[in-house]
Amino acid sequence: MSTDILGARAIYSGDQDFATLRYDNDGNLDTGFNTNGIKVDWIGRNTKDVAVSLLAQADGKLIAAGRSSYNTSGDLNSPTDIALVRYNINASLDTDFAIDGRATKTIVTPYSAGKDLIGQVDGKIVCLVESYDGSAVGGALMHLSPEPGLNYLRTGKR
Repeated sequence: MSTDILGARAIYSGDQDFATLRYDNDGNLDTGFNTNGIKVDWIGRNTKDVAVSLLAQADGKLIAAGRSSYNTSGDLNSPTDIALVRYNINASLDTDFAIDGRATKTIVTPYSAGKDLIGQVDGKIVCLVESYDGSAVGGALMHLSPEPGLNYLRTGKR
């Protein structure tokens, strides 16, 4: 099945959550994905959660990466974590990923955010991370294992 996938944020009641939309080949929302083609999930309660990258895996599962921020101002000095979510093909959370299909990770404080995802041939996932340590913006690569759970194999930062 060939589909197009879009990641974004949904804003309602002052909260911001990951939003994932899946379209079929005709450009219609795919009703096999959460019955209406749209899936919205929170990462943290009362946080600003934004999905910026999606990766479709060979088994049909989707991984979304982005950020979960506890600030309301949107500046780099507020606590912000890398946010990851993995969905089954029907848009339910994949509970074999992390604790409940959702995970956060801090590489540098106060700001770490997932910016892009790359799937390797061996099934491992690489997440490109943007970070800010209070004085300089940097980057990091975070490798994730394909096994159940969320195993951070290695992180490296610049």
